[in-house]
Amino acid sequence: MFDPEKVLTTVWKRLSNDTELLNLLGIAVNDNAAKARQILRTSKYEDLAGSIRRLNIFFRPSRKTNNILVSEQVLEIDCHVPYDEFYMAYRILKRVNALVHKFQSDGWIFYYDSMLGELATAPNFFCASMRFSFYEVV
Repeated sequence: MFDPEKVLTTVWKRLSNDTELLNLLGIAVNDNAAKARQILRTSKYEDLAGSIRRLNIFFRPSRKTNNILVSEQVLEIDCHVPYDEFYMAYRILKRVNALVHKFQSDGWIFYYDSMLGELATAPNFFCASMRFSFYEVV
């Protein structure tokens, strides 16, 4: 049975436990409070301020497949950085892709789906985004 919370938590743990990604985000490895503030399992970005770098992990609408018993789930990961550090968004997403593409857990295999490019975000911030997909029996 599809468990969205479990999917988000699984991907969150994968990202929040990677030293290289944490360094790119400016998070100390043992700073669990910063991990919780900067790697979110929602699309919220309106509260961005200062020099924070943030990842947002959230679902987009599912897609139908040719098999009515299988649904393609879409997970989006947005990266928000201060505008003068726009290049960091792409470095961070490069690492995210290395961690998530072909990642297998609990019967899911996540695949890179698409680069969304630049998206709207808070004033004085830059956002780039990518999507991953996986299949779920419904």
